[in-house]
Amino acid sequence: MREILKNRKWQILCLILTIALIFSVSLNIYQRFYASNDGSGGNPASNENASEEMNFTFTWIPDAQRIVQGVFRLEIRMRWYGENLSIVITANDDDYNEWDYIGLVFDTNQDHHLDFHDTSYALLANNKTIPSFLVDHGFLCFAQTMPRLGPQEVSFNPDSGYTFTVQFPCSDEIGWEWNPMQSLKKGDDNPLHVCFHDEDVRGYTMGVFIRFLFYLPEQT
Repeated sequence: MREILKNRKWQILCLILTIALIFSVSLNIYQRFYASNDGSGGNPASNENASEEMNFTFTWIPDAQRIVQGVFRLEIRMRWYGENLSIVITANDDDYNEWDYIGLVFDTNQDHHLDFHDTSYALLANNKTIPSFLVDHGFLCFAQTMPRLGPQEVSFNPDSGYTFTVQFPCSDEIGWEWNPMQSLKKGDDNPLHVCFHDEDVRGYTMGVFIRFLFYLPEQT
């Protein structure tokens, strides 16, 4: 009888932990519906009317994140220069940590599903990068190697937070090419996974992530 009760306690505990994990992750996924797209004024997950620039704003209320006391904001500006793509992301984090990062994952294998098979780009706050891949909890897993200088430029202001800037195609310190452009579909929507990791926050709510679609004009 004791063994049965013990097993039931473990089953209940596992169920509670599973529900907590699902709820935590769903808070991040749910935020995609609060995006605003200043570039087209239409569906926040698409920008079919954009020609050269797209602007997206995503917000998380205090109950959905532990990065700041108030509302956390990710503002993403994507601008095309011919065959080149510039991405500027601002994040209103209120403290600096060199291990904070923005992760970008494009659908590089064109299977319409963003996962560890797709190439990911880690933009660390100290302007460095590490080979990485996307894992199930929405953030990046890093290779066991020393960080190297990345192609991004990162600035931090205590009042406004981070600004991450990167241009594609480009290459990092050792010449590894960053070029998701060759896998993007012109004249169509393309998925993008963006995550912000706050090193000062632990647990399953270590930051926020979002997935959305952006339209790539045919003439780029």
